[in-house]
Amino acid sequence: MLIDRDYELNFLEEQYKNKTGSFIIVYGRRRIGKTFLINEFTKNKPNIYLLGTREIRIELIKKFSMKISEFFNDEIISKNPLTSWDSIFEYIIDKTVNIKNRLLIIIDEITYIISVDKSFLSIFQKYYDTELKNRNLMFILSGSLINIVYNDILSYSSPLYGRRTGNIKLEEFKFSNVYRYFNYMDMKKTIEIYSIFGGMPYYLSLINSKKSIINQYICPGNIFYNDAEFILREELSNPERYFTILKLIASGKNSISEMANIMEYRTNELSPYLDKLASMGTIKKEYPAYAKKRNNGVYKINSNYFNFYFKFIFENQEYINEFKKNIIINIINKNLNKYVSKIFEDICREFLMENSGKIINSDIIEMGKWWGKNRNKEKGYDNEEIDILGRDLLNRYIFGEVKYKNKKADINILNELKRKSSIFDFDNKLYIIFSYSGFNNDLITVSSIEKNVILIDGKKMENLLKK
Repeated sequence: MLIDRDYELNFLEEQYKNKTGSFIIVYGRRRIGKTFLINEFTKNKPNIYLLGTREIRIELIKKFSMKISEFFNDEIISKNPLTSWDSIFEYIIDKTVNIKNRLLIIIDEITYIISVDKSFLSIFQKYYDTELKNRNLMFILSGSLINIVYNDILSYSSPLYGRRTGNIKLEEFKFSNVYRYFNYMDMKKTIEIYSIFGGMPYYLSLINSKKSIINQYICPGNIFYNDAEFILREELSNPERYFTILKLIASGKNSISEMANIMEYRTNELSPYLDKLASMGTIKKEYPAYAKKRNNGVYKINSNYFNFYFKFIFENQEYINEFKKNIIINIINKNLNKYVSKIFEDICREFLMENSGKIINSDIIEMGKWWGKNRNKEKGYDNEEIDILGRDLLNRYIFGEVKYKNKKADINILNELKRKSSIFDFDNKLYIIFSYSGFNNDLITVSSIEKNVILIDGKKMENLLKK
């Protein structure tokens, strides 16, 4: 089931209509759906699909030679495989001199080939520049090892720099896509699934929504159990420090000073590891919305799947390996609601951005979260957080609070939000309260009188998502 890839498919179709050579890079983390997207695009189109693997150079060339000869029904080459990258490209050039129907050539997991033999890029560049770009061919190169994609393919120093006619970076599904994927399943359960597995298409395809989500995750036979480590080990040599960093971020120790103190590093020693994880897209650094100084940043794990793994699974694997699953299940269940409530904040911010026209009759142009010191409060009690802080096209400032508790939000929530908003000297304020379980009558009455107070419960979110 292909969801939320319309833009990518349309882009590929436009490139396919070109009369000269096209060269597209498709990249993104493993399990993100690159191969699925390519397969969907290539349906009913003449194509040669070549899969890079971690094999020695000569075996890769032999395998590619067999696949290409199979497409051209060439028994001579199938019995006498080609032996060099040059001979591969020269063979393609010879076979496509007068080709009428556009031919797709897909090289999937190109990063595995590069990790074995970097000369492939220079050789491909030579033949693409001299012949292939003028043929009725479309090349799609796909890769999962993000650092190799950035450093060896997309960078200015790459032999392929300036050759590609487009690139697509696949991201995880948003919550709204996951809700659609499960065909509008009970929203609370969808929120839990998204909080645990994120928006990774492959993981979502393996989930049995009728069974316990936690039991499926921690079953050693399932891919979820240790795939996080497998993916990271592919990109990182000596990954132990990186795992410790991810564990600390997942536990809430997410400033560089906190991590450095716990790991007994200086901050400048820790920075390269954080930069590496950030370049891979595994983490990102966030700053308070409207912060005048960017010295209060914290790190956040980008994927809910990785976040859940390093918060609950990474240090508790011995319980699973020793057949004491109940211990880790109790740990997860005890802390799950608090964990999900933090993800629900992200869901609500995303939901508000996507549906702002229906909720506040205007587009939101910037949004984030704010945290910092309230100079009006006593020192030691002056830390404040605002779940949503943004601005719309009408220059209204949006202050929002998010609640995931199993009880209705009351008037105190609104009063507290107004108090925190006084930190900012903004005019024209809107107050938006998300409460999954709804609102009590007093708060509903106030919102009907004060037109700058907007209430959104789980039911309203469901209704808008279904539309």
